[in-house]
Amino acid sequence: MTYRNNIIQTLGVDDESTYGRKLGITVAVDTLGMCTISFGASYSIRIPEDDVDALRDVLYEASRQLGYQRKENTLYTKSKTEAEKEMASEAEAYDPEDDWALAEDEESIDEEEQIRRDEKNGLYPDKWDCCN
Repeated sequence: MTYRNNIIQTLGVDDESTYGRKLGITVAVDTLGMCTISFGASYSIRIPEDDVDALRDVLYEASRQLGYQRKENTLYTKSKTEAEKEMASEAEAYDPEDDWALAEDEESIDEEEQIRRDEKNGLYPDKWDCCN
């Protein structure tokens, strides 16, 4: 039996260290039961089938987590945009005069409530209590 190295695929991937161009990754299998993964012309690894399977599992998990993060970021951005729109519409409808009128009403309610509490405790307005 003669030795053969069969290239399965070469693909280019975006890599931060090769800005502007893609890094070529070549995957091949040989007749000795090994897989060779070459990263450009500078580095390659030669691994057996069980390590290929382990690498595939790790890459699948990494892909799954990246998809989850992308979905979470999309949902966060969407909810943030909705919140900003809601806040903007509330800001447009805001009138400080309304708040001032409401505050005056609350003060009178608070005064009435305080008088009620005082009377409940035996304290009457405009009446002097020598015990106090």
